[in-house]
Amino acid sequence: MNRLQIFIGYLRTLDDGVRKVWVYILSGISMAFIVTLWVLYINITIEKAPSALVQQIRPEVKVEETKPETINPLIANFKRNSSQILENLKSKIFGLTNKGNDIIITK
Repeated sequence: MNRLQIFIGYLRTLDDGVRKVWVYILSGISMAFIVTLWVLYINITIEKAPSALVQQIRPEVKVEETKPETINPLIANFKRNSSQILENLKSKIFGLTNKGNDIIITK
């Protein structure tokens, strides 16, 4: 601990440019140390995780086969509804443009 205090005292005597370099170096070292500890912690906790928790995190995906009888009515209903919506939009858009309102600009 005494050596660390002597090193910090030495850094205080240096000019600003050298101190900035030391700040970058020491910050990089401390970040690498923290990231290493974090990765080790994650590896240890994943190894100790119970199998039920792992299965809960990665659930199995079950694909059910759909029968053609259930799809055809849905497609027909979608087509009918979308065509009705399209016809309503066309009537409203063209109804607005076909009113015959003219704008006359006079001087």
